[in-house]
Amino acid sequence: MPGLRQSAQPLGSASIGNRSRRDDWDDWAVYTNKTLPLFTAGPAFQILTVRREQAIKIESIMRKLNMLVAFASVLTFVSSSTAAQSSIDGHWEGVMVRQGSELIVSFDFSDEAAGIRGSFNSPALHALRIPLRNVTYNAPNVHFLLVGDFTTIIFDGQLSATTITGQFREGVNRDGQFREGDARGGVFHEGDAKGSFSLKRVEAKKPIFTEEEVSFRNGDLTLSGTLLLPLTKGPHPAIVFLHGSGAEGREASRFLAEYFTSRGFATLISDKRGVGKSTGDWHRSDFGDLAEDAIAGIRFMQQRKEIDATRIGIYGHSQGGMIAPLVASRTNDVAFLISGAGHAVPLYQGEINSIRNQVRARGISGNDLAEATDFIKMWVNVARTGQGWEQFDAAMEKAREKNWFRAIRVPPKDDWSWAFFKSIFDYNAADYWAKVTVPVLVMYGELDLYTPVSQSIANIDGALKKAGNKDDTIIVFPRASHAFDIESEAGQPFEWSRMAPGFPDLVIAWLHERMR
Repeated sequence: MPGLRQSAQPLGSASIGNRSRRDDWDDWAVYTNKTLPLFTAGPAFQILTVRREQAIKIESIMRKLNMLVAFASVLTFVSSSTAAQSSIDGHWEGVMVRQGSELIVSFDFSDEAAGIRGSFNSPALHALRIPLRNVTYNAPNVHFLLVGDFTTIIFDGQLSATTITGQFREGVNRDGQFREGDARGGVFHEGDAKGSFSLKRVEAKKPIFTEEEVSFRNGDLTLSGTLLLPLTKGPHPAIVFLHGSGAEGREASRFLAEYFTSRGFATLISDKRGVGKSTGDWHRSDFGDLAEDAIAGIRFMQQRKEIDATRIGIYGHSQGGMIAPLVASRTNDVAFLISGAGHAVPLYQGEINSIRNQVRARGISGNDLAEATDFIKMWVNVARTGQGWEQFDAAMEKAREKNWFRAIRVPPKDDWSWAFFKSIFDYNAADYWAKVTVPVLVMYGELDLYTPVSQSIANIDGALKKAGNKDDTIIVFPRASHAFDIESEAGQPFEWSRMAPGFPDLVIAWLHERMR
């Protein structure tokens, strides 16, 4: 399934929350069987106490009344069914099934002036309100796309009364063709990647927190986000979420934000500079700039009366996990730090490790892998230093025909990423971990393709000792990926990704121990 962290796999059976149109008629029949006898019970009982001719007249009147009530009920049902058929607005819950493996999901649709807006939710994938694209409804056909970091899922279904059922397929568009496959571990694997889905329209659960659209400033920039507040009485401890890599909006952190808010923590999620409603441009910003954005979020939270200004911490995953210690080193206003899957080696070294692992995950090995690794090192060195272009151009020409070249995805010379890489590749989070003295929770997945886990742990542990930190916890989730998911293994039957056992429950336990 596509990475849904923007980070987000296939669909399924109708076994959860899926009833046919007949069930709706059965519901109506139960309703009328309960209602009509109650309507006629009084007069019917009195028939026994009047003369026969009166009883016949009363019974005749009652039959007509019952027929009118039944007819009105039918009209109401037909009217509501017709209304349901004319729109897919509302909250839908059900399953996606692929190769017998089920994933519980939900979707929300709303018909707006600009068209139909839709979003995807799956707690198992820690995904909430992930925007859908190209949503169309031409009765009875429903079509929409779920676009992730690596692949896209295409949904095609039909609306019938209060259900939507259909098929999906996952893949990528290459050379003008849709190639079926998925991206386990962030690596695309071409092959069978289709299934079915079944959804039932239900009433959405009422939220157990409040949320507010907010904005705050960092110099000339305006950063927009959402503040989530518990319903319980404050002031509350709070968490400011940092961004991962790429054009990440606020919804990428919503799952964890809602999870923590429902357990007593105020949370702030925001659009990265230059994304969504935030101004600026992250393409032309370094990690220091992004750290200052996070500090601006902390200062905004300190001004809110619902929040305890002395108990505000930060949570960063991947790139956010690398920037988190930089934030904590620049301000005394961070009460705790949670980092997930962040490098703690020089970033250029981490990038070489990441790209090499992705190439190897595509089945490249032996001399081919060694050759690819040499090319990756040359590419990263050019990006880091801006030097060696002539040799790199020659190496590129030789590499184009290699079986590993497409896996590397070298950007064009005029791409913005060359300048961005040069500004960040010498960054080493370990330098800033050595300045962190507040309580720290660090987490990694054992099977993380992108992060050198063992070396990062060793570097963080040494840095925190140097800082004299007295409260640090480092956890590795067995079999977990970069996103803390457990994914199906190569050669094994397909299974949907699921959250690593213990995550995120252990995070809230760690927080409650320190912020109660």
